[in-house]
Amino acid sequence: MQISMRQEMELAMKMLEKDVCEKQDALVSLRQQLDDLRALKHELAFKLQSSDLGVKQKSELNSRLEEKTNQMAATIKQLEQ
Repeated sequence: MQISMRQEMELAMKMLEKDVCEKQDALVSLRQQLDDLRALKHELAFKLQSSDLGVKQKSELNSRLEEKTNQMAATIKQLEQ
């Protein structure tokens, strides 16, 4: 009986060790994925900031072009008169 209980205990210990190893591997994998996601988030934030700056610059350029267009329209109107 003691031998059988000892064998059961050894088997349970081996199963627990295997489970711990699998969980450690999963933890390492999850940490790597987290690092990858952080890097991706940083890259996307940088791209968004760059994109926002580009949109702002284009908006300012568009405003200046509209102002020039209005000035030219006014000049043409004066010339027609």
